[in-house]
Amino acid sequence: MKENIDYYQHYANSHQHPKFKMLRVKYGWAGEGKFWALNNMIAQSENCRLDISKKYNKASIANDLDFNIKTLDEFLDYLNDDCNLIIKNGTTITTDIIQENFGKVSSKRQRNSEDYRNSQKSETDIKPSENIQSKVKESKVNKIYKKERFLEFVLLTKEEHTSLKIKLGRYLDDYIERLNNYIGSKGVRYKSHYHTILNWHRKDCKSSTKGDFNAE
Repeated sequence: MKENIDYYQHYANSHQHPKFKMLRVKYGWAGEGKFWALNNMIAQSENCRLDISKKYNKASIANDLDFNIKTLDEFLDYLNDDCNLIIKNGTTITTDIIQENFGKVSSKRQRNSEDYRNSQKSETDIKPSENIQSKVKESKVNKIYKKERFLEFVLLTKEEHTSLKIKLGRYLDDYIERLNNYIGSKGVRYKSHYHTILNWHRKDCKSSTKGDFNAE
């Protein structure tokens, strides 16, 4: 589960609070802007706590806020000691604003995660007999509709081939070859090769012309 936040809310009149006025006394409005930029960094950090224990981390923060390391330390001390706007424990810093938002978001994520696990469990919680029947039915359907290839392009199920054999007799092989050659030469597609052969056979019977195997 994600351990930071991408957004947070704060009161629109927060600048009226004495803590922010105290901040502006020394750093002006630019200082308040840097405080909110610091909150953004905290929000994106693991557990919404910004690590300042490593010198290169502190240098990166200082660079982003247009400080050097010494003036950054002074700024953080002022926010912590005089303004009471950050929570500093030596190795990390955070703020009440970010922690409040992080707590709400974490609770929502936890509920969503539990809801998802419960939904997955309900979907897989099927009686064994129902599961077996479903698999048997699926197997039968796949078996019925599985098509076999004749020559290069003609596809027929076992049942379709048997039905055509009964209806067309010794002429079936001729029709399969005729359809195969037609598909191969023209590149056409048919939804059902079974019904295409039947349709050609009916037309041939109507024309009553022996050996007329021209596709239509």
